[in-house]
Amino acid sequence: MGATATKNCEWCGERYDRHRSFGKEQWAVSRFCSRQCRGASIKGISTGPRPKSGTDIPCGVCGKLFYVFPYRQAASNQGRFCSQACSYEGRVLKGTFKKGHPDLVPKEARGHSEETKRKISKAQRINPRRGSDSPNWKGGTYKTERQAAMGRWEYQEWRWSVFKRDNFTCQSCHERGGALQADHIKPWSRFPGLRYNVSNGRTLCVGCHRLTSTWGAKVHREVCHG
Repeated sequence: MGATATKNCEWCGERYDRHRSFGKEQWAVSRFCSRQCRGASIKGISTGPRPKSGTDIPCGVCGKLFYVFPYRQAASNQGRFCSQACSYEGRVLKGTFKKGHPDLVPKEARGHSEETKRKISKAQRINPRRGSDSPNWKGGTYKTERQAAMGRWEYQEWRWSVFKRDNFTCQSCHERGGALQADHIKPWSRFPGLRYNVSNGRTLCVGCHRLTSTWGAKVHREVCHG
């Protein structure tokens, strides 16, 4: 095989012999002495002599010098700690004064208190900031009037009042619990003045609600053919 029977590994720098299973084409394109070196070249993990492009820097926690590859130097959040333990300790120190940090605030004390929640709810009812006044306004084209109303507190309060009055029981089949819906006896679209009138609502299960004459598009067909 002569002089061409050995090569220098492009990753670790060690010389390696041509394996007997290598044909001429395989040996011509061979660049690494082992699968480990080939994988390390892809992942950027050193398995032998270090490439000269990196540098040794001190760990941000323990001060120990460790080698950093060029791609880690370019990343702002990488190449600062010598180990996973130091990395975790560094993150904890960085977040010591961060509000709501999980290591400082117990789980039962997180979030708003009940008093604060009531104040927020009251403020939103006085100044709801709906429509174009809302900071989340996106033009108003993605919801119908009914869909927008179903997310407001007036509708939610009306729906809950209907369920509570009917004891969470379907008024048609008299089954209690399950998937319940608050149905408008006089349709939402035809009687806007009765939309939030509790006496105009009744509790129905999904199956019974579908059988009513005002379910979905039925109410529109009723108007057209009525």
